[in-house]
Amino acid sequence: PPEVPSLRQTLEGYHRSMQFLAQKVYRCFALSLGLPEDFFVSKASRAPSWGVTIAHYPALPERPPEGVERINSHWDRIMFSLVTCNDEVAQRNGGGLQILLNERGDTLDASSGEVGQWHDVPLERGQFTINIGEVMSRWTNGVFKHVVHRVPNPEPGSEGNTGGHDRM
Repeated sequence: PPEVPSLRQTLEGYHRSMQFLAQKVYRCFALSLGLPEDFFVSKASRAPSWGVTIAHYPALPERPPEGVERINSHWDRIMFSLVTCNDEVAQRNGGGLQILLNERGDTLDASSGEVGQWHDVPLERGQFTINIGEVMSRWTNGVFKHVVHRVPNPEPGSEGNTGGHDRM
């Protein structure tokens, strides 16, 4: 947009960095499964999908309606997602990424049928969390499981939403 003239250049640089990181992650997955290092890289090069999503969470002056979350529970349909956070306070106070775990602490995917509880994912500035997607789960016969996750709303006026600040 005209009001952010440097956004395109910044995002193109970020996109290149994420491509480089994703290539390394693909290689790590392959090696951990005893496959040739380029197994997933070679498959992904046929039809790469390097979408970059910038999530903007507006401030909450009041509680949203029941069942309305910043990002409703879902699982990714792709190989994997790289998730980062630039708002540790909101993350620590209930307004960040959560995953669904069973009573043993194992991640739940969409096919398990188990009932679980939501747990905060510890995200720190400069680190990434890898969300396994459905495609990776299928390609590995469930060795890597896709995980149901969401981003709930913090309490209006909580530390993670102090003063009506937005979260990026």
